[in-house]
Formats: sequence, C-alpha cells, structure tokens
Amino acid sequence: MYSVMSSEAGLETALARLWGPILPTGWNPNRKFRWYYRDNPKGPGKMFLLACGNGGENVVGCAGIANRMVYVNGTPLRAALLADLGVEREHRTAMPALALQRAVRSHCRSAYAFSYGFPNAHALRVYARIGYREVGKLTRYARVLRHAEYVRRRVGSQPLANAAGWFLDVPSRLRAGAASIRRPRSRTIEWVESADGRFDALWQRAKDQFAVVEYRGADYLRWRFFGHPSRAFDTAVLADRVAGTIHAYAVIERVGDSANMWDVFGESDDDVRTLLDGVALAMRQRGAFALSVYTVGSRLGDLLVSSGFLPRDANKTLVIDVSESSAAARNVLLDAANWFIADGGEDS
Repeated sequence: MYSVMSSEAGLETALARLWGPILPTGWNPNRKFRWYYRDNPKGPGKMFLLACGNGGENVVGCAGIANRMVYVNGTPLRAALLADLGVEREHRTAMPALALQRAVRSHCRSAYAFSYGFPNAHALRVYARIGYREVGKLTRYARVLRHAEYVRRRVGSQPLANAAGWFLDVPSRLRAGAASIRRPRSRTIEWVESADGRFDALWQRAKDQFAVVEYRGADYLRWRFFGHPSRAFDTAVLADRVAGTIHAYAVIERVGDSANMWDVFGESDDDVRTLLDGVALAMRQRGAFALSVYTVGSRLGDLLVSSGFLPRDANKTLVIDVSESSAAARNVLLDAANWFIADGGEDS
C-alpha cells in the first residue's frame, strides 16, 4: 500500500537517502533543499513523499514543486515548477508514480494558476496519464566555436584537423568581428559577478514583448545563478557605458570543453544577437569548442538559428496542466511558439 505525505516530519532523513547518491560531490541534501525550496525569492516550495507500508514509515519516492512567477500576455501568474521526481528502483511501477503525481497535481490545481515540468521519456507517460498536456520539446541548440576537434574525431589526423578547423572557423570569426564593428561605441560586453538594479530595469523594459516568459528580476537571478550552491556561472551583459544600462545578458557554465548557456534575455533580438556573438568569441578565446543552450518553442529557437546555432538533440518535453481558475490562459500556454524559456527555467 502506498501513501503520499506533504509533512516535513522525517524529510531530512528521507531526502538524504533518496538524493544522497545522485547529488554532486560536496552538495548535501539539506543544503539543496534549503536553497531550492526555502530561499526562492518567490516563496517556499513543497516536497511530497511517497511512502510504502501501512504505517507510512518506509519512504520510497519524492516529488517537489518550486514557486515561479510567469507572465502570460503581461499578466503575472503564480506557477508551480515540477521538480525532483524520484522513486526507488524496486518501486518504479505505474501505480506508485501515479499516486505521487496525482497528489502533486491536486495540490497545484488548488494553489497555482498552472503547473509545468520537463519530464524525460520514461516519466512522460505518467504525466500524460494524469492529464498533463505536451507543449514542446526541450531542444539543445549548439554553435561550434572550434571545428578542429570535431574534424579530428572523424579523420584521426591532428594536422589535417587543425587545417580544416581553421577554415571551418572562419564564418564564426567573421560573424563575431562584424558584430563588434556594428556595435555602437557606447555598447560593450562586460562580465559581472552579481545582478544589480540594471537587471530589474531591463526586465521591466523587455518583459511585455513575450507572450509567456518567466520572471527574471535581479532577486531571482541572484538566487538562481549567482547563489547556486554547486555550480559556477559566468554572466555577460551588453552594457551601455554612457547610459549606465544593460540591454541583454547571458548566463554561462563551463563544463570541460563546452560552454552551456543557462539563460539569455534581452531588450530586442538585435541586442541578444550582439551579445551572443560577443559571448561566442569570448568562449572561443577561453578554449571552448562549442556554445549550447536548451529552449522550447520557436521564439528563442529562431533567434539562436539566426545567430549561427543549429538544433541538436531533444531529450525532454515541456508539459503543463492549467487550473480551472486560469482557463483563459490555457490556449496561450499550450502553444510552444509563445514561450521564451531557456535551460535555467528547468529544475536543476
């Protein structure tokens, strides 16, 4: 017999067992829970525990929800981001997962305008059975910065790869150089270590151009990226030295030879393209082979393609369930073309 609990009694012990083996080295479960579920500037989240046995003493799974503020046609809606779904291997049958997610969905329908998440292919069936609708695929877009390594993997010759790579890199270098020339003299690419009031001003100027966009104020960015307990990010901004403003930003994580962009946002498509070219050049100079970002829908995807990125793999799906109280927003939310979301909008 399975039951679902939302009490925090025994939570510390349960999460230590469920999360401990899969968390990054040096990151303990309590630290993650405090950061992700308690420190969120949009309010505390909630953790649901799946228990097995008549007394509910054996916790075998968990699922969380984190608060998000999502603007739909300019109106802020309180949304629940589904996070940290996990069930112990011997209990990974349909019934336990369904019981857990039905409890989560019931809570979200009563407390939020809508709930959404990014399940993988294995979990997608569970969400579909309880009524979640698919919006679109979370697709990785990549821009190759140094072709030599990719050529070497195919031909096996380093000298040949270096020569071919130099020629293949020419278009990217020309694009970055041309963008630098076109950029107004007062505009520059800067690297910052925190989110200040300029980010709030950018958000206020830019938010209404998107049909569906997650809140990106300075307090959220400081929590989500600058205060992340286990990942280190570099943040680039397109700044105007005369006006003292910023017009776009990008949050990047270096992982080995790759640069992963967790978030990108700007006042206009031209501002974002200018910043992307500057970031690509900087990452190439720092030795990165490729720059990539995940997104759903066509708005950011089309912008990335126009900046030299190409779509690659798509291994997760954006799913959504809209509460009856927000039925008027349902059609907007179910259209992937309306969403402006990057990897930082996920739950990791």
